[in-house]
Amino acid sequence: REQNMNARDDAVVAESREKETAEQRRDGGDDDKAARVVPVASESSREEQRQTSREDYSDGPINDATVRHANAISASAAEFLSLDAADSVLVLVLYRLPVLAERDSKSGAWRFKWDDDAIYLTSAGLKAALEANRRVVWVGILNSVSEVCESECASIARTLASDFSCIPVFLPRATLIRFYTGFCKGVLWPLFHMTSSVPTEAGARQVFDRGLWQTYTTVNRAFSDVVVSVYQGDTTSIWIHDYHLLLLPLQLRRRLTGAKIGFYLHTPWPSSDVYRTLPVRDEILRSVLSVTVLGFNLFDYARHFISCCTRLLDLEHIMRNGNIIMNYCNRRVVIRVSHIGIDPARFDRALSCSPFSSSPHTHATTENKDGDAKADDTDGAAEGGGDDNDDEQGTARLVALEVERIRARVGEHRRIVCAIDDLDVIKGLPFKLLAMEQLLINFPAYRDQLVLYQVANPRGVPRAEPLRAEIYEIVDRINEDFGSEDYAPVVYIEGRLSLVERVALYQAADAMLLTPIRDGLNLIPYEFLVSSREGHARLILSENIGCSRALFSAVRVNPWDSEEIMYTLDMALNEDDQQVAEEQAADVRNLRQSTIANWALSFVADLDDTHEPRMRHRLALGLDSRAAVELADLNMVDPVELMHAFQASSFPIFVINHDTLIRPASSVPGQTSSSTAESRKWSSCRPSQRILSALNTLSTVGTVCVFSDLPQDTLLAIFGAACPLVSLLAESGLFLLHAHRERNGDDEQDGEEDDTRECGGARRFGESDSGWVRTVPQDVDMSWVDVAREIMTGYCERTDGSYLETTQVSLTWHYINADPTFGSWQAKELRNHLFAVLGAFDVEVVQGDGSLHVRLKDLAKFALEVAWRGVTQSSHAQSSIDFVMASCDSRADESMLAALDTLTQRDSVQRVFKCSVEVQPQSQREYFVRSTNDMEDLLVMLSRSKARRETPASGSERVREGSAG
Repeated sequence: REQNMNARDDAVVAESREKETAEQRRDGGDDDKAARVVPVASESSREEQRQTSREDYSDGPINDATVRHANAISASAAEFLSLDAADSVLVLVLYRLPVLAERDSKSGAWRFKWDDDAIYLTSAGLKAALEANRRVVWVGILNSVSEVCESECASIARTLASDFSCIPVFLPRATLIRFYTGFCKGVLWPLFHMTSSVPTEAGARQVFDRGLWQTYTTVNRAFSDVVVSVYQGDTTSIWIHDYHLLLLPLQLRRRLTGAKIGFYLHTPWPSSDVYRTLPVRDEILRSVLSVTVLGFNLFDYARHFISCCTRLLDLEHIMRNGNIIMNYCNRRVVIRVSHIGIDPARFDRALSCSPFSSSPHTHATTENKDGDAKADDTDGAAEGGGDDNDDEQGTARLVALEVERIRARVGEHRRIVCAIDDLDVIKGLPFKLLAMEQLLINFPAYRDQLVLYQVANPRGVPRAEPLRAEIYEIVDRINEDFGSEDYAPVVYIEGRLSLVERVALYQAADAMLLTPIRDGLNLIPYEFLVSSREGHARLILSENIGCSRALFSAVRVNPWDSEEIMYTLDMALNEDDQQVAEEQAADVRNLRQSTIANWALSFVADLDDTHEPRMRHRLALGLDSRAAVELADLNMVDPVELMHAFQASSFPIFVINHDTLIRPASSVPGQTSSSTAESRKWSSCRPSQRILSALNTLSTVGTVCVFSDLPQDTLLAIFGAACPLVSLLAESGLFLLHAHRERNGDDEQDGEEDDTRECGGARRFGESDSGWVRTVPQDVDMSWVDVAREIMTGYCERTDGSYLETTQVSLTWHYINADPTFGSWQAKELRNHLFAVLGAFDVEVVQGDGSLHVRLKDLAKFALEVAWRGVTQSSHAQSSIDFVMASCDSRADESMLAALDTLTQRDSVQRVFKCSVEVQPQSQREYFVRSTNDMEDLLVMLSRSKARRETPASGSERVREGSAG
């Protein structure tokens, strides 16, 4: 017990020193990073702090009379908000207000300013988005290291209410220590990150302290008193943030029946097996279920929460309109999954309003006493720039100066791998350092050429001292073994970086390495992508970071495997700059769409649209059951049979789905799946050169038609130059481009004019609109598109990793990169939703593999009929079609296969091979291919057998030899 207290007390000392250092910087103190390394406290001062903290922890249940009196004063300040009964008000409740409060050391007066880095570095964008269309009132404790006297509460509350629309919650320092360090960081933080079972350094385990739980309850009650004072009725919505206030929803629900309450958890939610170890598990769970809308970063966390509700409270859930609905006490709790974004504009301003800065600007620098270059301004100046051009230029200048200082410290010729983490066990800092050590051991070329620039932010987490000692030991060993007088392989800094310092580090770095073993919200990779130099945004992320799944450019690693981290780091550092730049550009486009503003507005819109009943009743609920699906036996394609049929034909036709020609991103070394349609256009949509050569060869002896949902220009850019004789069906068959074929030299001149007129004109590479034929009439009713797009966009917002692809006659919702279970749930719900809304329109909703398609009914039929007619009526068609091979990859192609069946039966085609690269039961396909690799081998095999068609006399012998081989 004593050792537990000592560890927590050390964390309090570290946090206090950090805040004092930040205050000194704002007052114009030394800005050199080396000075912000947390010093080791003297034994006397450490013991003094421990004695103070022991008194705070051991004084038993606190007397909350003082707390209630102070917050009664604070609640009375709500009248200075000047709220109108008709105003739409959002009460945003946080543990700490996004306002920095400082007491002047001379006059004793209080000074206040907005903190743009509050709420996990997102407060600036969040504030701008929410205050644009409604009145926002902020509720939280005062963000200050100074104690507030009771006589000052009234004046501080009035100033914050009138000038900042903030209502403070006043708590004594002893209460804050017990609440934050004792229960939040000592109990909830390790539990939610599933590290609570880790024993202390003495081998003992923590014992639940009911006194700390009472303090946690009292603080949440103090917050509820203040929130109730500003509640204006039905026009007011309440949005609570994070694990500090888990009991607040229930306390508000008891006092404000019918109130719309939102809650967003920025940390993970533990699995049910871990959560059930908490003695007050039911109280917290029932309080969280008192909200109207509940938000999580990842579906994994929502799944754990649902499991806890099912296992501990015997509740059930359903899916509706893209959200998870949990039934509790005759109420419906909406659970949504969406990851927070950042405010890219803020980083653009720090980089002179440019999304990328290829090279840092150069300015004169000043030298400090250690000879290091440093920026000649304070953090406050860097943070305070608004939209003014001078402020933007000043911030950009500070960034450039800081970049120079970093490069001078590390060495201009050396490459930098940067990392910014909290000083916490869950961040996996030792694993990262061990991987760096192994890299220098096994790859000597990196010695004196590579630097790991690690910044650790001490945030008052318990058990920080053992972790710090372990880090120091590894850092010292690496620097002693591989360093020199002017080279330190690892630069380790403890302290909190300002915006200017973070952007400068991103600009100077060549890669970022983050290896947490368990992480909730982490926006550092997002900041790195929008701030780093073009072609230098190499991201190596732990697979346990939530945002890694939404980043196309991120390489995911197992944080527990230092050897894997070592090899991945080597691979990333040797990756081509152009490829890095392309992947970075795709991610940045996505980040500029999924901003903190869009995330906040989407959450609040869901909160406004959700009905909250005023009466609550108990309801007994059961569990859903699921039916098992069995697959039928499959008829695999026989390559020998296929080749014999092809060689015996005189007029073969190939109808190929473009998706069956490309390998999945996961099968290509160094490539990951894309989360945006833009990135899908190039790196993941272009077939291999082997495939293109095979198609080009087959198109000289038959007709090859490639159909795709890609737009015309993209499809033409992929196949235009490589396969000029291949016909193309773009946008799910809306547009057809016939190939200009020159099979017979005798009728080339005679047939070219008729063929051009009949089939839409000869194709020329680069002319995306030349020769394209529309396969459906112009007067088709397309009013359903806007309705479907609105519905599907809502599902994109609620399904992390999904995206929407649109064409003129179809919409495709892709969830291949979403969580498999959650994505399939959302797809099923979206399909039912679309069926219900679009039933009156002439459209079809088709389930694909990892996608859901909404398109014009019979579009594939129209497209195939036009293409078929163009081939059979062409002047080059000297005989009837006697061989057809079609390849598909999902149930979305069933209508195309049905149309193909009709055409082949009408023309009595004897040899028809309908192939699929996916196993699908109850389909109309006759043959199945295991993978896109096998499909590639089949097409290459057929292309090589074309000699039979060119030299009939000797072709049969070659066929027999090839078959025997």
